[in-house]
Amino acid sequence: MPAEVFFFLSQGLVSPQVIQNVLSGFVLESAPLADSASYHKIVDNLLQKQRAPAITTLRACLNRHFQTKRIDVGLWHLGEPTEFPLPGSTQQQQHISLDDLPFLRYHFSMEDMVVHMAKYSKEIDPYFCLHWVEDTSAANPPSFIRSETADLSQLGGQDCGDQVSCYITLSVLQVHGYLTEDHTISPPRPRLVLSPFGHAALTFSPRFTVEGMRVLSLVMMGEINGQPLDRSDDADSMLEVRLLSRVFAILPMRFNGSAWDDRVDPDLIRFNSTVNRMRLEWSNLVEMLLLHIACRRPKGLHFSAYREQIRQIRGPGEQSCALGIVAKYILTTDPTTEVNKNTLQTVFGACENPVADLKDGCVFWGEVMNCLLYTSDAADEEDSVDLGGRRIIKKKKQRE
Repeated sequence: MPAEVFFFLSQGLVSPQVIQNVLSGFVLESAPLADSASYHKIVDNLLQKQRAPAITTLRACLNRHFQTKRIDVGLWHLGEPTEFPLPGSTQQQQHISLDDLPFLRYHFSMEDMVVHMAKYSKEIDPYFCLHWVEDTSAANPPSFIRSETADLSQLGGQDCGDQVSCYITLSVLQVHGYLTEDHTISPPRPRLVLSPFGHAALTFSPRFTVEGMRVLSLVMMGEINGQPLDRSDDADSMLEVRLLSRVFAILPMRFNGSAWDDRVDPDLIRFNSTVNRMRLEWSNLVEMLLLHIACRRPKGLHFSAYREQIRQIRGPGEQSCALGIVAKYILTTDPTTEVNKNTLQTVFGACENPVADLKDGCVFWGEVMNCLLYTSDAADEEDSVDLGGRRIIKKKKQRE
């Protein structure tokens, strides 16, 4: 094992699970806090589309033994473990190669990156990268053109930390479906462009970009709705309440340090398990990409630089579904009963300012509804594309 792997583990820059999958040859998926058929579907989808590229990326920088080592997967809701289909396995059900990722494949200039950072964001985050790709999609000559070989030659300077963050963020955005390749340019060398969902993500403000992308990821998988996640739930009522509370549950809530001893909602716990599981796959891919760069790091990039990079690109950590519980309480309380700040503070004693958090949730809900207009069957604009019965408008238009 490269020394860089042990350094990253000792510094807490990557989670042990990232390494364990490769070293042990076993991907173990345990049951969530609240299980559901929806969670089974999400996990099966994430393992194939996101965990597989992540493991492949990490294995590529290890020795031959780990590059060809068989990896089995064990799921709590299935029987015997099965072989995880990866390159180098005996079972080639799905070939996944580093060449299929934008990782170290797309060239961009430091000068262009600095200009766009000054325009959109001081940090390398999804909001910045999506806008940067959008702005340069019509540039001449075009930007983000795939190189013939994957190497680290352009990361040789002392100040290439932001470039590393860009490579990783762009890679994760493509794996998650927000970026895609355009093969129409001449000469025929693919470039990176926004996918329809990437255009939809840009409807969110910088404040809610990460949470908005979580909603869109659920839309991609057909999992953002008011349908019950458990058969015991009433399927004919509370659809709107469930949808609203789940969208609110994606946002964080401020607490005053007291332990949560208020209501527990099984539906929101099941939904929250799904959202946090998707967040975990994002972090795993980020960490494996960072390890790959570190193991092949260019001359001049010091270990200490990676701490800032992982802070920028890992994304927010696991969160509760408390705001969804508060929203559901408001929606289901007898409207003749006055609900005010004091009432909410009494009912939810662990919350610091539930009214302010609910106001944030209402703003977020408005942005979600604006974004979902781009996925509506009623969108008949000519510059839209069909996505399985939905449409996403490529060019945002000012609505009166």
